[in-house]
Amino acid sequence: MTEVPSKPYRVQATVTSWNNPDALWPWGLANVVSDGPTTRAYLRTSATRIKPELGRPFFCEINETPRGWAVISIEDDEEGLPVSFEKIQATVGKLIRAGGWGYELVSCGAQGWPERRVMLYTNYLNDVARIAYLKPGVLVTVDLEKDGTGYRVSRLHEPLASNAFPEFDADEAHAPRVAVAFPIYSWDPAAPRARKTLLAATHSDGTDVYAAVHVPVAALRALGVPNLHRCELPEVESSLESLDRIEAWTEILIAGGEQEIDALQIDRVLIEVVPAENGIAWAYHRLLAPGTFRQGPVGEVFDWVDATVVAVEDDARTLEKRKEEGAGGQQPIARPKKVSFRFEQEAVGRGSSTWYADEECVKHAGLKPGVPATIRIKRESKYWKTTHVHRSIPSNMATTTVDNENVAE
Repeated sequence: MTEVPSKPYRVQATVTSWNNPDALWPWGLANVVSDGPTTRAYLRTSATRIKPELGRPFFCEINETPRGWAVISIEDDEEGLPVSFEKIQATVGKLIRAGGWGYELVSCGAQGWPERRVMLYTNYLNDVARIAYLKPGVLVTVDLEKDGTGYRVSRLHEPLASNAFPEFDADEAHAPRVAVAFPIYSWDPAAPRARKTLLAATHSDGTDVYAAVHVPVAALRALGVPNLHRCELPEVESSLESLDRIEAWTEILIAGGEQEIDALQIDRVLIEVVPAENGIAWAYHRLLAPGTFRQGPVGEVFDWVDATVVAVEDDARTLEKRKEEGAGGQQPIARPKKVSFRFEQEAVGRGSSTWYADEECVKHAGLKPGVPATIRIKRESKYWKTTHVHRSIPSNMATTTVDNENVAE
């Protein structure tokens, strides 16, 4: 049996014939005209992304495959090959991995289109153009520059991320707009690699451009979203159907049982977006749903809410600040604590909140994990804050009144 070489051979070859030469990526047969392990090899332009001229010698690498010897790469001939193209039109093709994820662009009949692979990479699309997704078949206007044996998009002129939503009147231009956002990646809060934001795609019905927004993971946690699944784009539902889905998920998160919540497959969220400072993109503003509680105005207060203590921890940041402020003083420094609550009430829903108090107050209230309590909560922009603990019910103890405006704030 012939041993398959561990490394490719560099040889010079010429193409003798093409099979279906008018196809987008034809394959052909090549003669090896220099010293090498074989005199014949097949060439698939879908792999090399270069279509050599018939009879013209070129340098390449060949390797042995189960089907025989194959040309696996072709050394680019720089002579006469443009370094760049400006404002050339193309059609968005498939999303593929070619040295990185990106869209393969194909000619739409534009003059001078290079017979090379042309890539619109998603890192440029997401980070620079602020676009999360383009529907296949969309017409784009781009600048190209040489990239190895092919070309890559160096600038996207059209479309823009702003095209994801219709233009509003001047007096409404900066107002937040409610939109459904689709996660580009899945999110599991228990995963070891923590993300601070989650890339999502959002647009209006009927548009082919999805704007990129970064949804803060802290907002997902605060709203009680258990996890998110990557959405397959383009979605088939309308925004109204998506809203029905999200409302159904909200009902389960607020009133459903543990098994119902675990079975949820949440692959979209409802957010508010605002125009970015550059005027051609969109930025995340607020997470609305689904969640364990329904969103309301910032500053909204709910009183006499039933809750349970989840954890009691040292508030190291506040303690360090007190030590700095009280350096050299004779009075002992009160040790601050952070108490985490899990609450549930029909008018509010389910959620978590925190309360900061001194150690003595926490001991007096008997606050330990599992202890029931009655609290007052206030809605902040991204989380719930416990402003007062009215009473607690430690085990084997009578109800303890805690309500003290001076220490509970």
